[in-house]
Amino acid sequence: MTTIFDRETLLDALTELADTLANEGASVTIRVVGGAAIAIGHSERAATADMLLAMKLNASRGSRDRPDITNLLVACNVESTPEAEEIFARYYPGEEMKERGRAQLTALFHEGG
Repeated sequence: MTTIFDRETLLDALTELADTLANEGASVTIRVVGGAAIAIGHSERAATADMLLAMKLNASRGSRDRPDITNLLVACNVESTPEAEEIFARYYPGEEMKERGRAQLTALFHEGG
């Protein structure tokens, strides 16, 4: 089961972590990347989940991204390859989705075979 954190939950957790580290006297750098960075940087949940899906489809790193793509398709209520292609085109206008990404979508939706 995947847990999806919203912006406020992430900020609260990071604040608590920073406070704990400061109280311990630790000097650290915290880097927030990927979906967490997007969630913090953008307040609209639906746009954030769409953006992350587009990014994962653009990367299309095979089995490494497949679980994330599967979860994001559900979170974004995407039920077909054309719907996913629309989201991809919104964030990557004029670019073609990699064949690996298209193949993953086809397999996930059991299309064309």
